[in-house]
Amino acid sequence: MTQEDKDAIYGRAKREEIDARKHVAFVREKIALLAKALGGFSNLLASSPQLIHVESDEFVVFSPVESHRKLEGYRKADFDGEKIAALLKESEEARIRCQNAEKKVKELEG
Repeated sequence: MTQEDKDAIYGRAKREEIDARKHVAFVREKIALLAKALGGFSNLLASSPQLIHVESDEFVVFSPVESHRKLEGYRKADFDGEKIAALLKESEEARIRCQNAEKKVKELEG
């Protein structure tokens, strides 16, 4: 195998590692956003359930002072257990892919 072939293999492996790390970061960001939404909704549900109104595809939070003023909304789809399970599965798969890519790069470097 020529040095060019080795360099090409290493370059592909390094690129795969970089892509895997980016995907892990992307999935972690999606999880963080979901966690923030779940936490916010959970706090409101515990402290002020009277402010939460159910609409067709979301839970709407209205101002306690101006009852007609919408403060925020939470999409019902964000609370779907299957969606959360799929996100967790994607996270685990991304983590494993990243570990494998890192291992491959280290083997090629060593």
